[in-house]
Amino acid sequence: HVPTSSSFSSHAQAHTKLWTRRIQSQPRNTTNALDVLQEIRNTLTTATISIEEQEKPVMEALRVCGSCERPDLAFKIYQQFPESETCRTMAISVLGSCQQLTQAMEVLNA
Repeated sequence: HVPTSSSFSSHAQAHTKLWTRRIQSQPRNTTNALDVLQEIRNTLTTATISIEEQEKPVMEALRVCGSCERPDLAFKIYQQFPESETCRTMAISVLGSCQQLTQAMEVLNA
């Protein structure tokens, strides 16, 4: 049985929801957020998940970085998902709120 694109899409959406919930369940745990993002990267080597689907858990991870005042991790996360304009905007917000203006400008001008 070869999965159809619609069944594959729903499978990717299920993964995305699970990853997002796992990050949301520990809103001040950057280690958990980074572990989930590593799992996403591992999955992306064997599956195609749209940028829109990837953005949801990545945005949650960036929120965790902001609430924990970890601009260094927000910058690293942005570097791993630079194709997402939504994540780029969130990374700029986190960097700016943590007074990392040079890095925020670097992302802004990327």
